[in-house]
Amino acid sequence: MLCYARCDPFPNHKRIKRVQRPVLCMHGLQDQVVPHFHTDELCRLCPPGLRREPYMIRGAGHDNLVEFDPEMYFKTARAARPRRHR
Repeated sequence: MLCYARCDPFPNHKRIKRVQRPVLCMHGLQDQVVPHFHTDELCRLCPPGLRREPYMIRGAGHDNLVEFDPEMYFKTARAARPRRHR
């Protein structure tokens, strides 16, 4: 369990177990606000059938994931979305 979880205002480690849609975890590896091991743990707790390969971005920080590499960001996000059945 994450030691931070006791005072975490966003208890995502509890909520992730209830998701019913595919989940793509993204994190900038240079994030100075939230350590990337939080994303690793959140992905691990995600239901296996809904878990997508995490997108860990070298060089990106806490709030610049899109700006760091927009093309790859949107390509990864599109690939993680479920296909619509018509």
